[in-house]
Amino acid sequence: MAADSPVKFLSQPKQTNEYNELKQWGIFDGIVFGPVQSRRFGRSLGINPLPYNEKVCSFDCPYCECGRTTMTMSEMNTLQYPAVQTVLDDLEKALEILAQNPPDTLTFTGNGEHTMHPEFDKIVEGVLLLKDRLAPDAKTAALTNGTYLGRTQ
Repeated sequence: MAADSPVKFLSQPKQTNEYNELKQWGIFDGIVFGPVQSRRFGRSLGINPLPYNEKVCSFDCPYCECGRTTMTMSEMNTLQYPAVQTVLDDLEKALEILAQNPPDTLTFTGNGEHTMHPEFDKIVEGVLLLKDRLAPDAKTAALTNGTYLGRTQ
């Protein structure tokens, strides 16, 4: 596998007609994806802790690469989000695969606002521990609108 070619890791969504429709809007395949070359972040490994088949965001920006937000906040709050351990297991596997050429940055991104995950704080804690152990020179970044950063549940 070429060093810069994207690789797919463990938790891949089931292919459905609905998913294929969303794919045109940039909905991401799985929890961990990449690495992709970024002007800002170098070789960036994406972490998407959101459900695969829907844009999950507190905003509805017309320029969003994931398309329009079609669910209400109430609907988004009832979605099944990936378990914290699933996110961390996928990232650990990805970092082990990339051990010879680790990413420059671990980037929280994906199909919407990742801070909407109800246990985002636990995910961040786990990601930082994995980064320190498996990719100590990597930076972490979050592409966020910030609306959920201060919530206390």
